[in-house]
Amino acid sequence: MWAPAEQENAQIGARLSMSKSDQRHERPIMEDDEVTTAPTVAHTGFFPVVIGTDVRVEQAGGAVFVSKGDLSLSQAGAQAILAGGDVSIQQGGVKTILAKGDVSITEGGALLAAGREVQVRGGWVAVALGLRVDLSNSKVLIVPKQAAVFGAVAGLVAVLLRGLMGRSDTVE
Repeated sequence: MWAPAEQENAQIGARLSMSKSDQRHERPIMEDDEVTTAPTVAHTGFFPVVIGTDVRVEQAGGAVFVSKGDLSLSQAGAQAILAGGDVSIQQGGVKTILAKGDVSITEGGALLAAGREVQVRGGWVAVALGLRVDLSNSKVLIVPKQAAVFGAVAGLVAVLLRGLMGRSDTVE
């Protein structure tokens, strides 16, 4: 009666006890155009750095998540995300998102979201940079046009303050 469960536990233990180098060689080695690997998954916990071809983070947190392809967060958070593909966030938060593809945030938030297209639904973003920014029932603090105006005004104020204060080039 207990034999199948004990056998299964022994198999799981054997897989867990394999060294990292053994686990790396378990996957077939293929050329880049032939690679069809499963996504790297970080689930439940804190992961300082996660790097993969496609990365999926679920109910976890981390400092930096890097993906050569797409990256998705579900009920998760991070300090920085760098992705070569699309980024999808559902019920999560990120400080900085830099994506080559599209950025989609649903019921989440980001301080900076930069990508080809930025979509925010039911969430918020402080700064959204993209060729197209779509906000549905969301809040955004600064979009590119507002950032340009803010930068111009801040520069003008700095020049005026410097002129009013005068420069003190004398050395005693």
